[in-house]
Amino acid sequence: PSLKAYQVADILLKDQFIEKVIEVEKVVVLEEEFPLEKLIGNYEIQPGVIVQLQSQNDSLNVVQSWNKKSYNIVKTIGNTYEIPTEKGISFSFSNLKDGGAQTLTILQGGNTTKASRKKDVDTSGVDLTDYVGSYFSKELDVTYVFEIKNGTLIASINDTQQPMDCRISDMDKFTMKMGLVRFRRTNGTISGFDLDSGRVKNLKFQKK
Repeated sequence: PSLKAYQVADILLKDQFIEKVIEVEKVVVLEEEFPLEKLIGNYEIQPGVIVQLQSQNDSLNVVQSWNKKSYNIVKTIGNTYEIPTEKGISFSFSNLKDGGAQTLTILQGGNTTKASRKKDVDTSGVDLTDYVGSYFSKELDVTYVFEIKNGTLIASINDTQQPMDCRISDMDKFTMKMGLVRFRRTNGTISGFDLDSGRVKNLKFQKK
């Protein structure tokens, strides 16, 4: 939406603009080249917003957690990669330690986004039945219903919309199509959750 708004502004205000050419430098990390296997893993842009890097032949495959979009990137120089068909985006890896690159820098349209490698979390003790139930938001006047189907926690809105798979991100945290769900506990029992969805943060739901 923000990009579209700027494009509309470009059209409406074009006669008031002073044309200026801005050269954007690509991020090039001056480090030794990292082996491909040191780059694979999950990188977290913000809580629940993750890009997953997988090895595919001699390139890297990127999977975006928020929309499941997948595409390949190839090396251009050093530890910098690009989408072959889209030269305006670059992915640079840096800070090699503990067996892998710790930082992913994404440059797109002159904007820089940094993502840190997400540490593996032991979720073997998670009991999905803890989260089953109905949760009500007073602000939205909607109910989210969480159920377990085929071993996966799923959520639906007002029990009518298409169910959404919930993927565990951390203890008591799940990502789904609507955003990041952070469950709250009272005396050890789930009592509600906070939802982060886009620009909306800490939208509270109470367990019925």
